[in-house]
Formats: sequence, C-alpha cells, structure tokens
Amino acid sequence: MIDVALVKSRFEKGFSSYSSEAVVQKQMNQHLVAKLKELSPKTDSILEIGCGNGDLTQRFTENFQINNYVANDIVCASCLNLKELELQCHPQEFRFVQGDAQVIDYPDKFSAIISGATFQWFSDLKGMLQKLNSNLHNGGLLAFSTFGPQNLFQVKKLSGVGLEYQSFEEVKSLIPSEYELLYAFEEQNTLQFPSAFDVLKHLKKTGVNGISKQTWTRSKMEAFEQHYRSLYKSRGGVELTYHPMYFILRSKNYAKHNHEHGPWGACASE
Repeated sequence: MIDVALVKSRFEKGFSSYSSEAVVQKQMNQHLVAKLKELSPKTDSILEIGCGNGDLTQRFTENFQINNYVANDIVCASCLNLKELELQCHPQEFRFVQGDAQVIDYPDKFSAIISGATFQWFSDLKGMLQKLNSNLHNGGLLAFSTFGPQNLFQVKKLSGVGLEYQSFEEVKSLIPSEYELLYAFEEQNTLQFPSAFDVLKHLKKTGVNGISKQTWTRSKMEAFEQHYRSLYKSRGGVELTYHPMYFILRSKNYAKHNHEHGPWGACASE
C-alpha cells in the first residue's frame, strides 16, 4: 500500500525544482497532447488529475478551446502556478481542488479527463478507472500517461526500493468494459548522469522518490555509487531508465451518475 502522506511530502519538497528536472515527464505531456489533437476531442469541460507544476495544463489549454477547467493535485502549491496560467488561457471557469484524487468525489461530468504521470501512484487502478468513467459524458475521453516495470529499475535493483509498476498488458487488462481503448503505446527513455549521486539528486528534485524513507550514510552512498557505476556505466557517466506508457480511452457508459459533493476551491486544507 502506497503511503499517500509520504508521497505528498516528497512532492512538496521537490515542487520548486520539479519543472527543471522533469524532462521525461514534459516529453510525456507533449506526446499525450499531440495524440489527443489527432482525435479532435470535445473539450468543453476538462478535469486534470495530478496537475503538478501545470506543464500539461499549459500544453492542453494552448491547444484546445475550453470553457470549464478543473485541476487537481495533492500538493497545494500547484494552485499558485495555476493562478498565473488561468490568466493566460481564459477559460470561462477555472477551478483548483487539492487532495488525493482516489478519494475525492468529483461533482461534475466532463468532456475529457487528462492526467500526466500520476496513475502509477494509485493503489487500485481498475477502481479508479471505473470511478472516473462515471465523471465522463458519454463518448468523453480519458487520456493518461503512467510508467511501466522498467521505470527506474537501476535504482530499485540496487536499493530495493521502488514502486511495483504494472506492465503494459496488465494496464490494458484492467481497463473496464465501459471504455473503448483508442490508443496505447509504451517506450523507454534513458537519461545520462555524471554519477549515481546525481541520479538520486534528480529523483529527489522531481519528487518521484515518494515511497523511500531511506537514510543515506556516507558509506552507504559510496557503496551505492560503486555498484551503480559497475552495472550501469555509460559514456556520459551512468544511465537511468524511464518507461512511459500512454493510454487514451473513450467512455461508452450511458448510465447517469450524479455525486453529492463538498466545497471546491483554491487550496482547501485536508
């Protein structure tokens, strides 16, 4: 079971440096938006889950005409970035709600739901997909990116700490029958770092070390550096692998489902 409070804490600490370090995540957002443009979806009302620093938000609002945009993130600081973005994209209504997307009862129905590099944190992916389907208009799209089993495998092998990522086929098998699968794709990207220590700094700055409680002593760090370099050395220093996966689903659920909901607003405290 993922410790949501720990994940939140790690992303809060890495929030200010995320934008400069999250190279792969930005590429994933670009890929997702490009594929959505090919499908020409209805975008009157949008829910974004895990908006973070607003990179996917900005890319999406620059490419689609939107009336109502609801952005969610577990970190309250996301709200500050989105306030500036709101002035640029001019939706008729722009709202931010803070909290764990797995437990929030979203009150509306949307033309599309989007999410970049967030679904790997969900403990029950199939349940989350079913929940979100009830928030889509019939024919609405759910577009998300996540990560596969080879993601950061070097660090997990040497430290013993890492998420249990689901495979490409496993994710597809979890898609409820209320959806039609329109697009699915996986790839692997390898980044180069001068040292294993720089790999750990990179992960800390992006917040993706969100399940690690390890304390790194000097001797432990030296051993990690030596082992990492012996196994994953490259011309640029050492390698770190990312394993992005992309899915675009279309809702075919005709059932009407309304939610009672509490107050929505900027940076509501938990």
